[in-house]
Amino acid sequence: MIKDRYGKALFSEDAVAVFDTALDYDSELFEDTVGWKLRDFDRDKYAAAYEVDFGAGADWPMVAYEVLGLIPYSAVAAAFFMGNRIEKSVLAWKRMASTLLSRLPKDGFTDANGAALLALERLFEHSGSTSAQLIAYTWMDEEAMFYHEPDKAAAAFEVIKKMDEIQPREQQFGVGLHSAPTFLFKFKADDRLFLAAVKAREVKLLEL
Repeated sequence: MIKDRYGKALFSEDAVAVFDTALDYDSELFEDTVGWKLRDFDRDKYAAAYEVDFGAGADWPMVAYEVLGLIPYSAVAAAFFMGNRIEKSVLAWKRMASTLLSRLPKDGFTDANGAALLALERLFEHSGSTSAQLIAYTWMDEEAMFYHEPDKAAAAFEVIKKMDEIQPREQQFGVGLHSAPTFLFKFKADDRLFLAAVKAREVKLLEL
């Protein structure tokens, strides 16, 4: 469930949302730009649009869109985050991941549900596993953690490697963001353990 920094819930728990950060909020045209994005979005791609602000300490306004075209994934997203086993379906996962990426605004990012979809698609593609179960989940704001660029991937994997619990999704972004979030997953797939880090369009996978 996506909430802005004021605690307002925007979408259902099963929805997949993407965030458009391409807003010139220093411009006198900001209100017109946001109004256009909220009013004239592509309704073949998105079900709804909201203005949100995830800034930590300073404003960071963006537009959140609920993505269409991701059935059956949206039906199993909540079950996945409860730790239920998810079965592989090669064509379905590829199609849904491609659909999500085509809906993702340039320089934008997706929510935890969307990040899990991208991580699962990569896991099934590269591992050959027939099913996957979520063991741990969290997210991090790399800019707030003050990691140097070469260390970010390794540091992110160290965070999720030590975890064995699924943190609630409603906690995400509660303290605001300094940068696009990195979503972290630990999977069990056919008795093997994998870690995944998802930031915007980039997915990194590591087998333990």
